[in-house]
Amino acid sequence: MPYYRIIIWTKRRKLPFQGIRLIGNPNINAVHQEYSQQAHAKYRENLIDVEVQMLSKLSTAVKLFERKEMSKKD
Repeated sequence: MPYYRIIIWTKRRKLPFQGIRLIGNPNINAVHQEYSQQAHAKYRENLIDVEVQMLSKLSTAVKLFERKEMSKKD
């Protein structure tokens, strides 16, 4: 199961909404389509763009995310 970084740009904020998610779908186009639809439903006319990046399990961002998730479980 790959990790994805999802970035949502809107007109009302200078910085984007972003987060890392573990998603079971290895098809990045399907994940992009799904999150684009969700963002459009939530932000409507304020939505600028949605970016989806597949991350390596060895990347620093994923390692930090996994540590944070493990600390939440404890």
